Amino acid sequence: MLSQRQEKLLNILISQYINNAEPVSSKALVKSGPFSLSSATLRHEMSNLEKAGYLTHLHTSSGRVPTTKAYRLYVDNVMAAPGIYVPEATKQKIHKAITDASDDPEELNKVVANVVAALSDNMVFTNIQDTDYFYKTGLSSLFELPEFKEFDKIFGVASVFEHFEKIFNDMEREFFGIPTGDVVVYVGGENPIKKIKDETVIMVRYPLSAGKTGSMTVIGPARMDYEKNIGLMRCVVEEMKKRVVNIKN
Repeated sequence: MLSQRQEKLLNILISQYINNAEPVSSKALVKSGPFSLSSATLRHEMSNLEKAGYLTHLHTSSGRVPTTKAYRLYVDNVMAAPGIYVPEATKQKIHKAITDASDDPEELNKVVANVVAALSDNMVFTNIQDTDYFYKTGLSSLFELPEFKEFDKIFGVASVFEHFEKIFNDMEREFFGIPTGDVVVYVGGENPIKKIKDETVIMVRYPLSAGKTGSMTVIGPARMDYEKNIGLMRCVVEEMKKRVVNIKN
């Protein structure tokens, strides 16, 4: 069980790592301002968090990086919050894209994937339940991120992008048992896709026209902006629900 101070420290460290992609040192935490603690005290707390499995360090740096265990706690806190802030401009982009799209489920899924990929800079896949339809986009944006500069990483995500239809079919039975609208997050090592075992997979289902159900999968680094991406996917679900209601009326 983490103390309130440890959880605050962990949340700030994760936020800094998400933003900067650099291991976080005690000095960096002191400079960030929210702590009235010495660098030595923060180093001690970071050491305790490392012993508890929430942090690890790279051999090339004195700073720490979050583990899957840390990200899971962070994501659980984000998911449990009463509401995730989504900028009004982002809401408007999603609203306009979905409102302006045609009623064709495939075209609508394509529009949804493109707008989320553009806003998240991650890979996005969309599918229509009980069909062979898939749309995928965002691979090039992923390659711009610092995590994907090594050949093994590039090969892994490119292979998943190329063969996602088969991968999704293997996951489909479990996923489509999840209620429509619920965002599901597989953090880093939790994700069921072995070729990208260090990345994060986020999935959600939403209603389409003609009684069909669509799904979206976002894949990115474990360092992804969870609050932003979960907010985007929840916003998409709400807009799709509104669209279906308007069509029925």
